[in-house]
Parts: sequence; C-alpha cells; structure tokens
Amino acid sequence: MKLTTTRKDHTSNGLITYAKGMDKSLGEKEKLLPYVKEGVILEIGCGAGAVTELLAKNFPRSTIIGIDNSEQIITVAAKREYSNANVHLFQGDVLNKQFKNGTVDTVVMSSVFHEIYSYNNYDMEAISKAIFNVCAMLVPGGRLLIRDGVMPGLKPCYLKFIKPELRKVFEKFAKDFAPRKIHYSLEDNFEFPKLNSADAYEFLSKYFYTENWKIEVKEQFGIFTVAEYCNLLMVNQLKIVEANSYLIEFLKNKYEKEIWLLEKKGEEFVRIDYPASTAIIVGEKI
Repeated sequence: MKLTTTRKDHTSNGLITYAKGMDKSLGEKEKLLPYVKEGVILEIGCGAGAVTELLAKNFPRSTIIGIDNSEQIITVAAKREYSNANVHLFQGDVLNKQFKNGTVDTVVMSSVFHEIYSYNNYDMEAISKAIFNVCAMLVPGGRLLIRDGVMPGLKPCYLKFIKPELRKVFEKFAKDFAPRKIHYSLEDNFEFPKLNSADAYEFLSKYFYTENWKIEVKEQFGIFTVAEYCNLLMVNQLKIVEANSYLIEFLKNKYEKEIWLLEKKGEEFVRIDYPASTAIIVGEKI
C-alpha cells in the first residue's frame, strides 16, 4: 500500500499559501511541545518544515528527523533555515517502516492522519498500518503525539449564513466533497440547510480555502472521535497521556462573523456551539 498524498499537486501559488498557513498556525502546534521526549524525534508528514523548525529550536540536543511523502514539499522544507544543525530531512512513506524497532523516542504527526486516510481511498487499513509501524519504531516509554481533526457527534443541525454568499460555497462543497455524499435538506421556507454535525464540521473546516480548494475537498478532516483515537492507541499498546479537543480561537472568531450553527427547539431556531476543530492525543509505549 502506497501513500499518495496530493500535496505534490499544489500549484505554485497554492504551495505558497500552504506553507504560509503552516507557519501561521505554529502557535497552536506549540501545544505539542510539553509532551515531547528528547532523543530521536521523528516528524512524520513534516510538510514545509514549520513544526520541524519548532522542534529543532526547542530541542537542540535531540536529533530531529522530518519525512514527507511529497517530493515537492520536502524540497521546500530543505530550503528552510533551521535554528540548529540537528535537522535531517528525506522523502519517506509512513506505510513503509522507516526505522528499526525501538529506535525513536518521539513521533510527531500533526495533520497527518486525515491525509493518510484520505489519500489511500478512505481506507482504515492505511491508518492501522501507519500506527503499527509507528509503535514498532518507538522505544519503550517513547511517545506518539497526534494533532489532527476530530469527528463530532452526528446530531442534526442547521447552517445560517451570516455572509449570504457562503450559501453557494456550501452548495459547491456538497457537490465536490469526495470522501462521502453530503446529505442536506431545505426546510422552513428554504432558509437554513439541515445536515448532520459531522458534515457541518467538514464544511466549516474547508469553506475558506480558495487556492487549494480541489485538494481540501478530497480530505476528510474528522476521522475519529477523541474516544476512537484513544482506543486506536491503546490496542497498539500505548497508554494515554493526554486526550483533549478544542476549537481554535481564530476559527471561532471567523465563524462568528460568517456562519452560525443552529438547532430547532419547537418552532424556533437557537444557536449552538461550534464543534471542536482539533484533537491532541498523546500515547506512550508500554
């Protein structure tokens, strides 16, 4: 099974947008740092090197290894200036074990699980194989750090477009989303589309992408709930060190001005909270 991420399909402008976006979100990714164990730190799916630099700067005595399946992206990462000379980069595939058993102290996977799933025909077998390889590479007491999207529940909700032009974006999303069919209905004088919260989450995670739209609509961000992430790690002999989910403040502020989520109580619509955007799951090898 071969990981075939379409990061390599970025246009020049799309690649610049992607790299800038990764740099802009570094403040959020710093939340992983307290869970890192020093030594050999492997970042799987290093992208343009934003988190790689964060690791190099904060763990100068460690060996930082970044791998990515995309030749285009790893070339960009190789051009970045790093704080220390402890960074090693190469093209590699998490579905093929990259290191010997018991040789890595920390594995960092930031926004990678949803890509493994999405670019392997939405097949959970790819996730299982990736986890198996990662756990084999870890030393006893080594850690896997996951930061990724998170699946909400499946309760019904409605979308209210504060910016009316976003209705057409939603209709385009429902047509273009590749992982599954988006089902929605129009009720109550066709004012608010009704759909389930998992589909609403996927729309909320993508509607503001323009340059990389064709790539983003191929990706399902919410693969697992927090509980499902934990179960996945535990069946692979990792104990849970941290498991939480939250809504990034930047996204919350953006949504407030553009899209509301509603539920129907009797004959009235009332606002409800947005779903968590991000999960941080940390497992330690037993």
